[in-house]
Amino acid sequence: MKNGYKELKIELKLFAKEMKEFLEADPLLIARPGETDLLWCFNEPSVLDKFVTTCDSDHNEGFSTCRFDMSPAGRANFHGYLDTRVPKDGRIKKAGYCAIRSKRVRKSFKRETTYNWSLYNTLVLKVRGDGRSYLLNISCEGYYDITWNDIYHYVLYTRGGPYWQIAKIPFSKFVLGSKGRLQDKQSRMRFDKVTHFGVSCGDKINGPFNLEIEYVGLEFDPTHEEEFAYEMYKTDKRRCLHRLSKNSSIWKQLIIHCTMSSTEQNLLNSMQQLSVQPSNSAPPEKPTQVVTPAINRNQPSASKIASVKSSTVSPAIATIDRLLSLGTTPPPPPVITRPADMDPHTMEQLRAVKEMLAAQEEEAQSLRDINREMRTRLEECETKIKKLTELNEEYAEKEKGLSQRVAEKVRNNKQMSIVMEEYERTISSLIGEKDTETKRWAEERATLLRERDEAAAHLASMEHAFNDVHTKYERCKVIIQDYKTNEVALKRTVEENNDAIQKLEARYEALRQHAMQQLNKANAELDSVKKYHQAEILKLNAMLKKSEVHASSLQESLAQKIKDNEELTAICDELINKVG
Repeated sequence: MKNGYKELKIELKLFAKEMKEFLEADPLLIARPGETDLLWCFNEPSVLDKFVTTCDSDHNEGFSTCRFDMSPAGRANFHGYLDTRVPKDGRIKKAGYCAIRSKRVRKSFKRETTYNWSLYNTLVLKVRGDGRSYLLNISCEGYYDITWNDIYHYVLYTRGGPYWQIAKIPFSKFVLGSKGRLQDKQSRMRFDKVTHFGVSCGDKINGPFNLEIEYVGLEFDPTHEEEFAYEMYKTDKRRCLHRLSKNSSIWKQLIIHCTMSSTEQNLLNSMQQLSVQPSNSAPPEKPTQVVTPAINRNQPSASKIASVKSSTVSPAIATIDRLLSLGTTPPPPPVITRPADMDPHTMEQLRAVKEMLAAQEEEAQSLRDINREMRTRLEECETKIKKLTELNEEYAEKEKGLSQRVAEKVRNNKQMSIVMEEYERTISSLIGEKDTETKRWAEERATLLRERDEAAAHLASMEHAFNDVHTKYERCKVIIQDYKTNEVALKRTVEENNDAIQKLEARYEALRQHAMQQLNKANAELDSVKKYHQAEILKLNAMLKKSEVHASSLQESLAQKIKDNEELTAICDELINKVG
C-alpha cells in the first residue's frame, strides 16, 4: 500500500509538470534553420537509462556481446564483440548483430506517446567510430501487428582514428524495411509518430567494435526540399465512390423488378435524385438477380469524407450537401401505401428499399454531425487567425522600427565611406611594401609546406600505428575480460567442489564408523554362532560314534546269527538226508 501511494504521488507530480508545460508552451513552434535541437546529449550516465541493448546471444541465437556505457572521455560508448558464428542447433541460419534502441516514451500514468519531429527534416549525430558501418533505425507507430516490424534504415559510415565526425542525414534518405529486408512498396516516414531510435552493428566482420556518441539531435535545413528519395506506389483516390456507385446500380435493379404504382413512382423519383450516375467510360451493369444490398451502417471517418470531397463531386454527394444545408432536422420518410393487389415479393423488395433509405438517412445524419464539428473547428481556426493577425501587426511595428535603424545604419555607412577613402590612400602606399614582403613570405611558405608534408607523413604513420595498437588493445581487453570471467567462474567452481568434497568426506567418515560398528556386531554374532555350532558338532560327533559302535555291534551279532543259521541249516540238511 505504501509503495502504491508513493508511485501515485510520482505520477501526479509528472501530470502537474505536463499541464504546466502545456499551459506555458508557445503556440508558435518554429525550427530555426541551422540550429540543432538536441534529443539526447550523452554527458551524464542517467541518459543511458533511456536506452536498452540487445544482441543475438540474448536469445541463444549467436555469440555476439555488446554494452552501452560511459567512455573515459565522458560520452556514451556502444562497444562489444561481433561474432557471425551460427549455433549448431539446425535452426539458426544467420547470426552476428548487436543493437541499442531508445525506450518507449511515456507520459504520466503510463500513457504511451510518440516523438513529434514534423518541424525538422534532418537527423544530426556527433560520433567517433572505428571504421565500421553502422545502421541507424527509426521506428514509427504502426497498426496492430501489421506494421510492428517496419523500420526506416540508413547506413552510417564511420572513419577510424581519434577525430569526431558530425553526420547530417536527411529523413528523405531513410529507406523502409521489415525484419531486415527492404520493401518494394516504399512510403515516407511519419514524423509525428516516431516511437524509437536505435543503432545496430551487423556488417558481418568478426571482431570488436566501438562507437562513441556525443549527442543526437534534429535540424531544419531550408535548402533540402526533397520529401522522399525513393519511388512510391500510389493508390486510386476515387475508390471511396465505388461503394456508392455499386449501391446505385442495385437500387435501379430493384426498381425495375417492382410493379410500379403511383406511390412507387414517387419513391422512384426520390431514389433517382439520391442515386449516383455511372460514368460513360464504365461498362454497363447487367441485372441478373435482385440482391439486397449490404449497407455500411458505421459512421464514416473524417479522413474518408475529406478524400471524397477533394475528388470530383458526384450527384449523390451534392445531394447530401444540399440536405445538410437545409437544417439539422431530417425530412420525414415517404409514406408508402400498400395496394391490395401487391404481391409479397414486391413488398419484400420495397421493404429492402425502405431499409436502404433508412441507412441513407443515418449516413446523412452522421454527415450533419460532421458538418457541425467542422463548423466548430472553423470557429476555432478563425479565433487562431485573429490571434495571428494581432501578432502580425506587432511584427509590422517591429519591422518599422527595424527599418528606421537600417536608415541610421545607411547614414553611418556614408560617413564610414569617407574614412575608408583615407584608408585606401594609406593602403596604396603599403602595397609596395607588401610586394617585397610577399616574395620573402613565399620562400618561407615553401619551406613550411615541406615541413608540413613531412609532419603529415609522420602523423599518418603514427595514426596507423595508433589504430593498430588500439585494435590490439581492445582485442586484448576483451580476451582479458573473458579470462577474468572464466577465472571467477572457475574459482567459484573450485569453492563449490571443495565444499562438496568436505561434505563427501564427512559422509564417508560417518559411513565408515557405521560400517565398523556393523562389522563388530556381525563378528560378535558370528563368534556366538560358531560356538553354538561347535557344541552341536561335538554332540553330533558323539552320537555318530555311538551309532557307529552300535552299528558295529549289530554287524557282529548279525555275523554270529548268520553263522548260527548256516550251522543249523547244515544240521537240518543232514537230518533230512538221513531220514530220506
